[in-house]
Amino acid sequence: TAAVDGGLAWLVVLAVLNTVASLFYYLRVIAPVFTAPDNDHDGTADPVDREGSGTRSRPWARWTALGTAAVSLLLGVGAGAVLAVVGTPT
Repeated sequence: TAAVDGGLAWLVVLAVLNTVASLFYYLRVIAPVFTAPDNDHDGTADPVDREGSGTRSRPWARWTALGTAAVSLLLGVGAGAVLAVVGTPT
């Protein structure tokens, strides 16, 4: 909002486009971490294959990512409360 207030709306648009491009790039790299290739070739269905995509889910990776995202979000939103508990250095 400071950039828009300062008359630099073009910079905000450029930042949004850069963010979308980086999300596309990094999510393509990160996505394989959450799935493993299906190495069973006997024709039976994998009970963990929920989407029918031929990949097995890695629940530990999913829970780790969700947990760290939740902690990061909570620390970002509640930073004031955390700093009040921890105290400021003198």
